[in-house]
Amino acid sequence: MVPVAVRTLLPSTEVQFDLYILHGEGGQPRLFRHRDYPLSQEDLDKLLERGIHTLYVSYGDTKSYSDYLLARVMEDENIPPAKRYEVLREAARAVLTAALASKNVDRVVGATGDVSGQMVGTICSSNAVLFDIFQVMAHDYGTFAHMMNSATYAVLLAYAFGISGERELIEIGQGALLHDVGKLDISQKILAKRDKLSQDETQIIKQHPASGFRKLAPRTDVSWGQLMMVYQHHERCDGRGYPAGLLRSEIHEWARLCAIADVFDALTNDRSYRNAAALDDVLQYFDAQAGKGFDEEMIRCLIAAVKRRN
Repeated sequence: MVPVAVRTLLPSTEVQFDLYILHGEGGQPRLFRHRDYPLSQEDLDKLLERGIHTLYVSYGDTKSYSDYLLARVMEDENIPPAKRYEVLREAARAVLTAALASKNVDRVVGATGDVSGQMVGTICSSNAVLFDIFQVMAHDYGTFAHMMNSATYAVLLAYAFGISGERELIEIGQGALLHDVGKLDISQKILAKRDKLSQDETQIIKQHPASGFRKLAPRTDVSWGQLMMVYQHHERCDGRGYPAGLLRSEIHEWARLCAIADVFDALTNDRSYRNAAALDDVLQYFDAQAGKGFDEEMIRCLIAAVKRRN
């Protein structure tokens, strides 16, 4: 089952997906509203009054739910960019969660391409400001949130850096969504571990860039730049990264973008072993790392983009 936020639903005479409630942690889903039964404002108000902010749809209905949300966004051009992004994120959550659960690479690649296209159309065509988008981010470090956040930051940073072609931005967004695809092979026991990783577990984690590269390299629908985002996003300009210890000139431009987006999201979210850092502290960290671990010009763009206001 895939979670959907009650606040994303509207009263409707026709909703093309069944909605479920889960009772208790690990409870069985119970049908709340059948797709052929009208959903009223009173229904939604009662859910919120009971403290129920999340309903669920089946994996088979995720595309219908995503299409429903996107129709809501696209029909109203007066919705502010940050709000449009917020609704897009909920649509993407349903599609990407289902794709990841399938562990089917074809499905993951297809879903990430669709989501990246919608993302670029939503946040770049409306000149969304990174600071405003940051305020409505899902600030947790779950798999979906990290994928979506990293891709959003990568696209916004690329746009600020002067990359304005729609096709290129969509490829960058998809590459960032795929950057951790190698982790599909790593057990949740390691990925979700709250204690410090052992040396062996750390080595397993460090294999994910190469593993992701091997998964995607034979495909004709993934570009070289996207492959480098997957393989090189843990490389650092001073040669202290992995898996190959490359220097700046050897790291693909898109991978340098992805590395910044990846770390920016990691630092601004709570982890099992530390709390999120304050935004100003994160910017100070990147400022200190400009020209060392990370591309200096890109860091200057990041800092300017975060500090920009409408």
